[in-house]
Amino acid sequence: RQIFALDNLDEFIPQNLANTVWAFAKAEEPNPRLFKKVARHIIGLDDLTSFHPQALGNIIWAYSIVKEVQPRLFAKVADHILELDNLHSFNPIVCSQILRGFAAAKIVHEPLVEKLKARSKEDTRLDLKSKKMLRRAYDEVYKSSKQKEIAAKKPSKHHYRP
Repeated sequence: RQIFALDNLDEFIPQNLANTVWAFAKAEEPNPRLFKKVARHIIGLDDLTSFHPQALGNIIWAYSIVKEVQPRLFAKVADHILELDNLHSFNPIVCSQILRGFAAAKIVHEPLVEKLKARSKEDTRLDLKSKKMLRRAYDEVYKSSKQKEIAAKKPSKHHYRP
């Protein structure tokens, strides 16, 4: 309840924001009001440089799990990742969380997928488990994009188009 009484979330560090939405998603307790407030706060930030990659992964995962799709939030995270010179701090779990989150939200962002794919290809230390995890994530992105193409051919007033 206290978070709703705050005029803004400026006193929250990025990790606290990520932990909050992650905890609600993990507990399967969707709270649209909370998720919208956190999304508006993150969208309003000048940049996301203070967010650790794991926090970004947890945020995208949480929003997709509770089906609280916030296209502007997803775009802000994608744009931030695309602006980074390198993704050395993005481990396979984070890459997988982000890819699967976008796929579950049915948001296809090809430049982001390509950058994360390039990151996984340059990491020669990936073990078999990590490679399989990333392959599943890419498969989900591919499946999501194909479903979107099929849906686009059969327009519906209820079809979500970010």
